Amino acid sequence: MGWIAETIPSPPTVFVPGSHTGNQPGRPGGHRTSPRRGRGHHARATDVAVVAAGHLAEERDGATVEGLPVRGNLYATAAYTAAKQGDRHTAHALIAEAEATAGQLGRDAMARGTVFGPTRVLLHRISISHLLGDAGQAIEHARRVDVAALPTAERRARYRVDVARAFEQWGEPDRCHRSLPAAEQAAPQEVRRAPVRTMAAGLMRYDRTLPGVRTFARRVGALA
Repeated sequence: MGWIAETIPSPPTVFVPGSHTGNQPGRPGGHRTSPRRGRGHHARATDVAVVAAGHLAEERDGATVEGLPVRGNLYATAAYTAAKQGDRHTAHALIAEAEATAGQLGRDAMARGTVFGPTRVLLHRISISHLLGDAGQAIEHARRVDVAALPTAERRARYRVDVARAFEQWGEPDRCHRSLPAAEQAAPQEVRRAPVRTMAAGLMRYDRTLPGVRTFARRVGALA
């Protein structure tokens, strides 16, 4: 997620929809924010994505079928990054902006190499709820996703992993465990990642009550 350049002017004031915007810098170029999140620059990444979305909203093509997916993804990216900071208010405000943009679009669509629409907003809501510790809310959002409509096997697997995380957070190890083999069936490479190995290792506490958990943990490399 994310499409903003690494080199930009000094940090702008964060704009939360409905609040005072403060001064904003010149228009950033490029399209990448994920590396900033990886380095822990969450506040900076939020600022950059929101400023870029604001510029798009002001431009004529920001309300077109091509512009809306880019703008919506920027809001969703900023919401996710705010959630990583634990900023509940900003995360909820920005994902609401993303949802409103998806409503304008009316469907899932691809433009400029990025997919956006109501389904993408739901997937972001799952992640945001999990990051904010709202496991029950994450699961409610997950129930609204049409899994069969997700465009790739990888995306379906990641959805299953996100659901597993939510159930783990909610204290439902059996449901967590059921989600992980489904992810593996969709795209085996997605369950070989470190976060899934960590979940599988944690599930080993329930080895006696969760048939197959040891075998799964061994397959994904969670056991020495």
